[in-house]
Amino acid sequence: MCRARSVFGRDFLVFVDSERARQRWEGEYGVTPFFSQSWIQESFSGPAADEIHDTNYWRWVAMESILRAGYSALYVDTDILWLADPRPHLAALPKETDFFGSCDAYDGRDGRIKWFRNGSFNLEHLREESRKHDGESTCCHGAVVPVNAGVVFMRPTSAAVRAIQHFRARILSGPCWGQAAMHWSLFELCGHQISCNMLDPLSFASAEPIRKVLKKDQEALPRSPFLIHLDISAKQKATKFFEGIFGTPQACIDDGRGDSIGKSSEL
Repeated sequence: MCRARSVFGRDFLVFVDSERARQRWEGEYGVTPFFSQSWIQESFSGPAADEIHDTNYWRWVAMESILRAGYSALYVDTDILWLADPRPHLAALPKETDFFGSCDAYDGRDGRIKWFRNGSFNLEHLREESRKHDGESTCCHGAVVPVNAGVVFMRPTSAAVRAIQHFRARILSGPCWGQAAMHWSLFELCGHQISCNMLDPLSFASAEPIRKVLKKDQEALPRSPFLIHLDISAKQKATKFFEGIFGTPQACIDDGRGDSIGKSSEL
């Protein structure tokens, strides 16, 4: 958390699912937590009642609430290594785009994504890839769309809200796990019911592609990322590697964490 505070100060909001968690975040981390029992009960009413412990469903409940309030929303997983504030960059992204997803399968040298062409999903390539899985469970198609649900940015548009409702409905209907449900929804919706784009993978980086490049040449990156999603095993080791290159925030050093990089400075 010291790393998140080094980037944002105290200017961010944490959603928690209990009063006890709210008190802990406020007391231990000094950040603003949000807890509402009535919001939880309303969000998980009806067929969603059994999904209250599904983190994939939770993210879309929170995203929909934020979008309906008129705000853009950046969802990130907790295994994020924060390096810089991305908000000025996000504010400058094309206003006509509803959904921006991150990618964990890209060329770490230049950020090229093979599923992406001329600023949009290469749907013909996606369809060709999906045909290779004909006859399999639809859950096996999860990797067809190159979007990692760990970092998602959405604008407060009616199309974005409808897309989130589609994500949630697919999770509830099964049989696929939550991220595969999002992938299939994007496959169905992008290009006609919702405007989709990709976040720059060198700015919103996934760990493995960028780590491969940095192991060979620490000067190879054209710029530093805003964040690195540690969507790999051995997260503590990866944190130590990246902090050896990008440095340890003063806030973490002040907290006495400079000697334990990769353990307590992971978030």
